[in-house]
Amino acid sequence: ITYIPNGISLTEYSPASAEEKKHLREKLRIPLQKQVFIYTGRLVKDKGIDTLINAYKLVESCKTHLLIVGGVNNDPSLKEDFVNEDFKKKAWAADVHDAYRKAKILGISSVTFTWSVDNVVDYLRLSDIFVSPSLTEGFSNSLLEAMSVGLPVIVSKIPSNISIVKDGYNGLLFKVGDDKHLYKKMSYLIKDKEFSLKLGKNARRYVENNFDISLTGARYMELFN
Repeated sequence: ITYIPNGISLTEYSPASAEEKKHLREKLRIPLQKQVFIYTGRLVKDKGIDTLINAYKLVESCKTHLLIVGGVNNDPSLKEDFVNEDFKKKAWAADVHDAYRKAKILGISSVTFTWSVDNVVDYLRLSDIFVSPSLTEGFSNSLLEAMSVGLPVIVSKIPSNISIVKDGYNGLLFKVGDDKHLYKKMSYLIKDKEFSLKLGKNARRYVENNFDISLTGARYMELFN
């Protein structure tokens, strides 16, 4: 068995300058002066969205904003009779309006739901901290993309995340499904911006050394040859 992990285009997913970040926030209508936490992925329950929302509810202030990028797609393998039932079982929200409604009920106001978009990289580059609260996950491209952009990452302590994130070096780990523990990690990075920047730089370097798409290509060629 030969294991070859996914690769990331380091030119496409690159850190943004202060000017680029400002431009992207103006263009996509994200608050300029706030510290932005971002989640990218499907808006389904097993991604730990409730954990993230509950943790952010404790963090939220006039200085923070939560950005949730992603929607819910039907499983194309299901027969039509089962689609709606499967959707209701898996989805955290039925649509973007339902997502805002749920956030309002929970008392969260400083949040943006984009639903499905084609320009995820733009949202990553305008953000400050990436959070992945998944209860279960395969090899996460979303995590690699965030690290490649140079974001400090806070991720749940599941096997696939542990294989990439070294706690305190290129990101932070928290207990799966524990919103209080996630809140502590989020609060810590809000307060210690120097440490946050250090994690982001180490994350970028880690992707450069291990997950550059050119390395992936070379590994395939080595295998084929």
